[in-house]
Parts: sequence; C-alpha cells; structure tokens
Amino acid sequence: MSHTSNLPHQDPIRHYLKKQRYNLYLTKPAFEHLVHFIDGATQKGFSGTLTDVHTLSCERRHRTTWSHFLTRGVWDEQWMQHHLSQRSLRKIQKHAQRTGLPIYVILDDSVCEKTKPSSQAVSAIQPADFHFSHGKGGPVWGHQVVVLLLWCGDRCLPFAFQRYDKDGVSKIALTCELLELLPAFEHPAYLLMDSWYTSVKIVDCAPTKGLQVIGGLETHRVLFPLGVRTPAPTFAGYIRKADTRLVTVGHASYRVYRYEGALHGMANAVALLAWPEEMFGKHQALRCTLCTDASLQDEEILERYANRWAIETFFQQMKGKYAWDRYRVRSVRAIERFWTLVFLTYFYCAETGSGDESLGLQRIRSRREHRLVDWIYRQFQQAVPLKQVKEQLNIA
Repeated sequence: MSHTSNLPHQDPIRHYLKKQRYNLYLTKPAFEHLVHFIDGATQKGFSGTLTDVHTLSCERRHRTTWSHFLTRGVWDEQWMQHHLSQRSLRKIQKHAQRTGLPIYVILDDSVCEKTKPSSQAVSAIQPADFHFSHGKGGPVWGHQVVVLLLWCGDRCLPFAFQRYDKDGVSKIALTCELLELLPAFEHPAYLLMDSWYTSVKIVDCAPTKGLQVIGGLETHRVLFPLGVRTPAPTFAGYIRKADTRLVTVGHASYRVYRYEGALHGMANAVALLAWPEEMFGKHQALRCTLCTDASLQDEEILERYANRWAIETFFQQMKGKYAWDRYRVRSVRAIERFWTLVFLTYFYCAETGSGDESLGLQRIRSRREHRLVDWIYRQFQQAVPLKQVKEQLNIA
C-alpha cells in the first residue's frame, strides 16, 4: 500500500493550488484543508456541512479539525479573497482583449437564509438579521451578501463580496467600497445593477473606474423635461404611442420612449421608459432604465441591461451546487471563511471547464470517479488488505 495518505483523485486540486502558490502562503495542514474542502464541495450530495466535507473528501483527520480551521485556524482569508479578485480580473480582461467584447461589472446582493433562533437559544448564529429577499418578496432571517461579478462573453467570475451589516455602513457606502477595489478600466466596461442600487453616489463613483452605468430606475424618479421638474409616472402619462419605438429584446417586444437630459442628482443621462407592447400606457407595467452612455441605441441599452441576469444565475449555482447558503457555522469569521472557500471552489470548477463552471464541475466529478476506481483496482492488484483500503477511504 502507498505510504502517503493522499488519494490520487485529489492530485489535480493540489496541482491547481500549487500552481497559484497557495502552498507558499499556507501551512501544510491548512493547504490540505483547502484540498479536502474543494474535493468535498464538488461532489454530489454536498449540503454545506463540515461533516459532509470531512466524509465526502475521505478526510482522515478528526472532524473537529474543520471547526478549528474555520474559527481559529491560522490563515489569511483576506489574502485569499484579494488573490481571487486579481485572478478574476486578469482572466476577464484577457478574454475581453482577445474577443473585443465589453466587460460587465454586475452588482447585486443575495440573502443566505437561516432559521430564526428562539429567544432562549444559547449560541445563535452571528450576526443574522432580517433582510429583504427579492426571491421571496419580503424580509427573511439570515445574512445578506453584496457581490460584484465580472462577465464578458462566455466568461463569468466573481470579483469580490462583502457581508452587509445593518449596524455598519450603509449598503450604498459598502458598494462604493467594493467598486474602489476595481482598477480604472481602459477597455469598454459597464456597471449593471437593479433599481435598488442606482443611486447618485454609485453613479458618481462609476466613472472614476472607467465604467458607464446601465441600471434599473425607480419609476418615481424625477425627470426634468424642458427644465420642468416632473416625476416619471406623471411624465409617462403624457407619452403617446406615436412617441415611442417598438424595441425587441430576446423574445419580448417593448414600447420605448427615450428621455435624454437631467435627472434628480444627475446633470445628463438617458432614461428609457418602457412598457410591454401589449400593456402600453399602464402605470403598473412601466419600467425605467438608466444609461450614462448616450451613444448607445435603445436596443443596445436594453440588451446590455439584460446581461444583469448573469448574477442571478450565479447565485442559483452557488446555492444549488455549492451550498453557499447552507453553512452551519456560527461565528462571523467562520461564515466569511466558508464563503471564501466556496468562491475558491467555484473558481476551480470554472477554470477546469475553460470558463464554463458547469462543464468544469462535470469533468471534476467524472475524473474523481475514474481515478478512485483505478486506485482501488491497483490496491487489490498489489494485494493490499481490504481493511487498509477502507482506512484510506475513511470507511468505518
């Protein structure tokens, strides 16, 4: 039997991490924890628990070492987050230069929902609170995370994330801090966001990073047609069908009116007032989109804004495949370290699939199964006792 405790299906993970020099910044035990986390988190059935990581990755160290690793382990998650951010940036910029496609910086938040503890709970999860969930249309208990995603063509990688704490800075200020982490883009780049984030502060911050803004706009925003202060719904009431253009985006058609001029807090921008074709003139169907790049046509603005949905897909993948929201650790540091490791796992899958995360995950699972079966076969060829093979696989 091999004298090493390493299983061959984990070798590609070690190679990937060593290629990025993680072994130079981490102790050997911490490095092995990274290997086993990625191995466990990429398997079918992973539910986000440390027990799953321990069991699915055939970890031979005691399960409690995982709690220690996340809560008190000596490793720098801030360095890891910075490393992932820079790697994401290099990958996306390189792809943009090769293809000539614009870069999209997509901003949104998601809630990792938890069960609200009773008032008598001894050690409740920290520091959860009620946050608005877009998916459920109301407040839910848990942790809210603000994420910046980089997207170009068929490449999509997370750039940075930050937990939103209601007792800390505002979400707008937190977003500006995340945007400060970006370089000043020389390649055409757009900041995409929904109406929750289209504030004057964020719009003003974007140009310092070479970003044009395309975002949803609250329908009650104030416009200044002919210099007259007018709420958007009031202005929309004066728009005739003949004043609009029929614009098709994907499989949907819209009646679009293009307003270009001052908005409240903005000297000049484009605001598209749009209705589904069959619902023109209905107040509840009105949707407004802001764009700071006046050179774009209406179709281009709406098509580019539609790319914002890439971050919704990203959240679904993170929660559905990698149990991003199903952690069972309690301390703030352990939670944020767990998120960092899940982001690292996503990177590994995306790069294994040459930019396609789903393909990468499929390859990893298939490769693992084949390598593990080959290893077991070789052990029996070498007459290794069954008991030792089971011990190596951490099978009781």
